[in-house]
Amino acid sequence: MKRALKWILIILPATWVLGYVMMMYEDHDFQERKQEHISSIRLKLDQHDYSGAESLAKKYLRQKDPDVQKLYEEAKQKKEAQARLEEIDRNLKIISSSEDYKVILKAYKELSNLDPENSNYKEKQEAYSTLREEQLLTELKAIPASQYSENLSKYNELKSIRPESEKYQKKSVYYADKIKEQDRQAKERAKAVQQGRFSAERLVQSSLKNPDSYEHVNTKYLITDKEIVFIVTYRGTNSFNAVVPGKSVVKTDLDGLGARIASSN
Repeated sequence: MKRALKWILIILPATWVLGYVMMMYEDHDFQERKQEHISSIRLKLDQHDYSGAESLAKKYLRQKDPDVQKLYEEAKQKKEAQARLEEIDRNLKIISSSEDYKVILKAYKELSNLDPENSNYKEKQEAYSTLREEQLLTELKAIPASQYSENLSKYNELKSIRPESEKYQKKSVYYADKIKEQDRQAKERAKAVQQGRFSAERLVQSSLKNPDSYEHVNTKYLITDKEIVFIVTYRGTNSFNAVVPGKSVVKTDLDGLGARIASSN
């Protein structure tokens, strides 16, 4: 045990010293042959050996040389882009026979961005742009104009395919405005219902023989073209001080104002 410990105490410092010497040698070697090392990294990049370029540049990162750092980042990005290209190509082989033109077009758009010099990707992107455009226009014929969100979604996609199309741009703006107006009306309607419900419940309570005995159960409502109808269900005491259920129909205008009891039982 003591002998083993002795050897460990000898080997560890020696290993550290050797590592330090090697590090110093690499530092000196880089400074002496910097351009040669940088040229080697650039050569691997030109040969599309991005993993090799990344590995070689990483070896000299410790030098904190801006040229090496830049080449390392470039190699890393191109390596990731290459991996993504290969992944998309594999996926396209699976889905290319389908009619899911939206997914296929998205894939070719990404391929074109990753490899802009590849003319095949550009041609495929244009071909599937046309197919997806025709597909969307067919789908739009089956969607009622009153379904604003569905129409907007389709026209936004058409606009992304053909950004130069004035027609698609106008349609997109039209349906976006319709949705904004629809949302505004919904908020106003919710505010009117809240106001009307409060007034209806207070009115029903005040109409009881013993308002203090009022116990709210639930309130339902219905919005018509001319008014909001509230059905208020409650419990309260009668003339004999017995707790009995009750139900009243209260009507307001469309702003939730002018509450009036239409019927009670």
